Amino acid sequence: MFARIEILFINDDFHWSNSVFYGHLSTDKENNLQNGSSMSIKRYGAEQVGAGGKTLPFARAVEAGGWLHVSGQVAMENGEIIGGNIVAQTHKAIGNLLAILKEAGYGVEHVVRVGVWLDDPRDFWSFNRIYQEYFGAHPPARACVQSSMMVDCKVEIDCVAYKPKDA
Repeated sequence: MFARIEILFINDDFHWSNSVFYGHLSTDKENNLQNGSSMSIKRYGAEQVGAGGKTLPFARAVEAGGWLHVSGQVAMENGEIIGGNIVAQTHKAIGNLLAILKEAGYGVEHVVRVGVWLDDPRDFWSFNRIYQEYFGAHPPARACVQSSMMVDCKVEIDCVAYKPKDA
């Protein structure tokens, strides 16, 4: 079986986009991951609860090697999707995303990529206006698609952030 692996290079750091492995390119054998050194992985909120009080089988975020992958956030509060239009749900979803970034010691300036799923493509311009309020000063790379949602929400947002270990 073969797997497609995408690697992103930034200043000699590398990151496999499938979230399996992170590391630093080095010619120093003591620091080379192939020679047995390890890298810690920290999970945030692996015990989170979703709609109906059910435990969700994933972490809110995972950090390794300066990279933070934040799972898709929706307009959820106390385990339930809030009511409201795309504007209200966008504010809440981004607020949830930013709260996770802050908990992990990252800020919006560290976000390098954002993924957005909209339930209705007609919401794009309203969503974009709110998104710019949060990310306008530090615009990351972004993909935005229309998709049916797994829960009754209008928007879902995930991100990848990077902060050098010495920052």
